[in-house]
Amino acid sequence: SFDSPKSKGKQAKSPSSQTSNTESRSKGKSMKGKNKAARKCHYCRQSVTSFNTCGYWHITGNKCKKIFCSDCLPKFGMVITLNSDWHCPSCVGKCDCSTCAKERERESMRNASKRRRLRA
Repeated sequence: SFDSPKSKGKQAKSPSSQTSNTESRSKGKSMKGKNKAARKCHYCRQSVTSFNTCGYWHITGNKCKKIFCSDCLPKFGMVITLNSDWHCPSCVGKCDCSTCAKERERESMRNASKRRRLRA
């Protein structure tokens, strides 16, 4: 048989080792089909089982999907009714967590830079 320079030193994988590789890849951080009982709250970052998921669609076409626990929502004056499509404090602009504060700062810097370029 002909051995190409690329195939020298490589060993063929057995079918059993291939299945173990796919099994180890499926144990990643994906939540599809996994136990979705506990999630992390966007604001307090604690693992919670009682939470609400934001259903806001951004102009980019991406859904927000941020999780807020039932304990944090009253801090923002939000009351969620059953089966309601609500916008999370982050999408409304009321969230004061460090991540959202940094994002607002970046956005204001971008806007200031754009204004300077337009004036010049």
